[in-house]
Amino acid sequence: MFDDVNLLITDFIYVAVILIGAFLSCALTPLMRRCAVKVGAMDKPDGKRKLQKEPVPYFGGVAIVASFIAVGTVTLAILGELTRNYIIIAVGTLLMMITGVIDDLFDMKSFVKFFIQVAVALATVLLGGAIEYVYIFGHYIRFGVFSVPLTVLWIVLVINSLNMMDGLDGLACGISSFALMALFISALVNGDVVSAVICSALCGAALGFLPYNLTPASIFMGDAGAMSLGYVMATVSVLGFFKGQAFLSVIIPAIVLALPVTDAVRLFFVRISKGRNPFSSDRLHIHHILVDMGFSPRTAVLILYLLSSLFSIAAIIYIKSHVIAIVIIAVALAALISIRFIPKIIKKSSNKAAQDAPENDDALSSGDGKGESV
Repeated sequence: MFDDVNLLITDFIYVAVILIGAFLSCALTPLMRRCAVKVGAMDKPDGKRKLQKEPVPYFGGVAIVASFIAVGTVTLAILGELTRNYIIIAVGTLLMMITGVIDDLFDMKSFVKFFIQVAVALATVLLGGAIEYVYIFGHYIRFGVFSVPLTVLWIVLVINSLNMMDGLDGLACGISSFALMALFISALVNGDVVSAVICSALCGAALGFLPYNLTPASIFMGDAGAMSLGYVMATVSVLGFFKGQAFLSVIIPAIVLALPVTDAVRLFFVRISKGRNPFSSDRLHIHHILVDMGFSPRTAVLILYLLSSLFSIAAIIYIKSHVIAIVIIAVALAALISIRFIPKIIKKSSNKAAQDAPENDDALSSGDGKGESV
């Protein structure tokens, strides 16, 4: 009976954490929007990648991080779980937020931002610990001397993958919410209280900000939000799940973050192959591909929400059934790959149709012409 009561109290605490985090974030966002307008931290349309009609203020990420730190710190203090690893994550998140705010204000050089990310990630690993091995399908793979650099690489990769995904209204924030909810459930199953509080607090903060960020967005979270979200999800997997008995590998967080990480890795190699800066801006992201295919930004976001939710569900199912999870992952990956190659298939089909078409101009002119496009 007492166990049931304790379980009920614990469940109530997590629900309260999510709701309070959402309330704080929702209340702080309008304030941060006014601050951004006052100091001129605005994202201005360029007609290429930034498709909004009017300038949109940044600093939504500040509201998310402030809510997360406040709720997470108070909750863990009450539970007596204010651990060293949480403090490391909280400080690192604040550093990511400050870096993002500076970038939103002054457009920091990409190599400077990358250097700061690496420095914060390295400090996190040296203070909190690295991924020393993974456990995949019954086999241990130990990293040895490569544990520190590989862990730093993982953290920096997740930070930038979330940042790169922040290209359409509500996209990065929504995907982060799905991922954080899956990580939260995984932490509960593993009995990791600190990770569960971190994920639930940040999930609530992201959900509280999301209504302001949906199309048409009245505020962006900017690099301050995207980098902070990425940093927390990467480090909570390193300092939380990887220290437990049931989650000794990168599988759970890797599945959860498969969509942004896959897109980031693809873009890295595509840009390198073209002799370009891997951190440069372009319209090669998966969300830009969907828009260029003719989908509206809102529909493109919904499609990617669906894919992200599939990966998140697969991560949760993986805890109990590897086979079912792998099937779901395969379906989601197939859909993701098809999005990447459909435009090329359509282009080839169009070219072939044009080559096979008769040369007689009269044969090319049918109907009233209202549906024609060039």
